[in-house]
Amino acid sequence: FTFMKCSNSKTVETNILESSEISTENKNQEETTFRFAVSFYSIGRGTDGKARTDFENYVKSYSSKNEIQIAYKTVNWGREGEVDYCFSLSELKDKQQDTFIAELKELLKESKLVHFKENEACKVGR
Repeated sequence: FTFMKCSNSKTVETNILESSEISTENKNQEETTFRFAVSFYSIGRGTDGKARTDFENYVKSYSSKNEIQIAYKTVNWGREGEVDYCFSLSELKDKQQDTFIAELKELLKESKLVHFKENEACKVGR
């Protein structure tokens, strides 16, 4: 009987610890989740410079046209210029966010060295 009681006690402590860890992980993820991210990556030859220039011009143009500053976080993570641009898009209404994302995806769809992520954490830089 005593053996069973210790065993159960240990199990409860483990479950509480796991629950606490999951809660902390969720909180950290919520703090670093971005609405949209554009990732420029490389496969041994550097990033797509034209796509990156098009991207930067679009963000400037959109900001100017809508008279709003689009804020983003830049995360450099690779040795060949790999970089993520992470947008919270909190300064835009939902429909504007959808338009901004759709237009960027359309603009950069031809590049094989660009990925998009939505509602995910931004990479950690090196």
